[in-house]
Formats: sequence, structure tokens, C-alpha cells
Amino acid sequence: MKKRNGFTLLELIIALGILSIGFLSLSNLSIALLKANKYSQNKTAALQLAQEKMESIKNLSFSELKGEVESGLTIGTVGTLFRRETIVQKDSSLADITVRVLWPSISGQARFHTTELNTRIAG
Repeated sequence: MKKRNGFTLLELIIALGILSIGFLSLSNLSIALLKANKYSQNKTAALQLAQEKMESIKNLSFSELKGEVESGLTIGTVGTLFRRETIVQKDSSLADITVRVLWPSISGQARFHTTELNTRIAG
């Protein structure tokens, strides 16, 4: 019998199958990393929007404090539409302020992510 050099067709198919599984795993990892990166960008932008609102609230007098809802906010090049809610609960001499920023999930479901900042102001 002659000794043959090279690979058989079966060996090539098995090798391609193993490589395909490896590349598929890498593509799933890449997609997960892209989603995590987008979430991180949105979280940072949401925190910036909340901090901006808190800073503007600090410049108001106690009697001017009121709640509001702002929709369709964008920031930088993130490309996401945010909704910012300002909730004010006043007591006779104290006001509890909550600034909540919401943005849609990139998973396609009707789900929102949220970040929130709270403070208390004396009047």
C-alpha cells in the first residue's frame, strides 16, 4: 500500500466544523461587548443629564422648586433619546429632589434602563 500525504475529506470537514464553532463563539462575544459598550455610553450620558439638572436646581430658590418631565433629550454623539423626570416632594422646610433619567433598552423589548440622583434641600 502506498502511503498518502495530506488530509482526507472527513478530516477537512471536522476541522472546518471546529473552526466554525470557534468563530461563532467569537462573534457572540463581540456582540455582547458592543451591547455592553453602548449601555456604558448611555449610562454615562444619563448621569451627565441628571447632574446638569441637579446643578440647575441648586440655583433655584425654595419656592421655585417644582417637578417636571422632559422627553427627547440627547447628549453628545450617543444618539439615544433620554427622558428626564424631576420629582419634588416639599415639606414645610425641606424638599426631597429626585432626578431620574430613562432610556430604552437596546434589546428591542419594551424595557427601559434608569439612573437616579437624589438630594435634600432646606428652605
